[in-house]
Amino acid sequence: MTTPGDRTLERIAALLNQAENAGTEAEAAVFMEKAQALATLRGIDLARARSHTKGKESTTPIQKTVKIGERGKHGLSTFTNLFLEIARAQDIKTNIAHNHTRVYCYGFAEDIETAEILYASLVVQMVDVCEKFLATGEYKNERIERRVYKKYDEDDWRYDGYGPKGYYDWEYGPVPKQTARINFQEAFGDRIGSRLSKAKYDEIQRQKEREAFRANNPHLDEEGLPTQEFLDWFADDNAHQWGLDVQWDQNLLEMLGDPGNDWTQSKIQRFKEIRQKQDDEPGTELVLASKAKELHEYYKANSNARGSYRGTKTSYSSSSRSAGSRAGESTRLGGNRSLPGARKGLN
Repeated sequence: MTTPGDRTLERIAALLNQAENAGTEAEAAVFMEKAQALATLRGIDLARARSHTKGKESTTPIQKTVKIGERGKHGLSTFTNLFLEIARAQDIKTNIAHNHTRVYCYGFAEDIETAEILYASLVVQMVDVCEKFLATGEYKNERIERRVYKKYDEDDWRYDGYGPKGYYDWEYGPVPKQTARINFQEAFGDRIGSRLSKAKYDEIQRQKEREAFRANNPHLDEEGLPTQEFLDWFADDNAHQWGLDVQWDQNLLEMLGDPGNDWTQSKIQRFKEIRQKQDDEPGTELVLASKAKELHEYYKANSNARGSYRGTKTSYSSSSRSAGSRAGESTRLGGNRSLPGARKGLN
């Protein structure tokens, strides 16, 4: 049996597939933003459902280890950075293995699932666009100051034949390929994180605006028309039967839409007061605050991490970072891999 949550995953998967197959980058970005917005809505809806659940034991946050790569792999910290940026947009707290091979996630299962799906797609794209950038050799045109190890000459006055055979010095030279790769991929991850977070923020703001509109106008739908619930209440309250006199019905609707009509405005105010008494649904802001508190308490009780993530340690390459940021801006936030339960060909 397909649950509502599964159907939402299918819709997210469909949007990601549309992003991957979009004709232009602009179209792809639109599909990506819709996918992140839907993921945000899913998280809000599930958080709201949890607030009504009495048995909390099955709806608490979980801890899950996500493997990033094999020990010793070059640039592994940039893969970690990409996952952290994605996780941050999905309300996931993280700890990192000292060698960047694993990330320990603390969050709700559906949020971690979404983060893994996005990462599986984006990490492949990050590597692909980075290799294409390196192949251009553009990074070689930039010269940076870098720390290098130099060996003593036998006639060097500092060399006595018994101590260290070399020393570290600073010199200007072309950007090494590995330095370019790390800068590119870290900037790519940073930009992806910004895009996901903005899409999430925009959707939360839209939800708050809808809630404020509904609270102030419970008699109207999102198109500004009287809801069927209000029309039924109005009919019962005024012994009116819609459909018997089309002209009178039209007049009433015009009166209801007239903010200067005291009689109809008093009716709307009564309906609003009734709805406010009946409505015990927690708003988006309250739901998210409750979710954040629950996650914070879970993380505090289950994490023994010390210190904070300091990012990648390498020389700075402005050309590589600029290229990585541009790639992160235009990258389609979707991939060939579908979310679990997704049906092929879903429109």
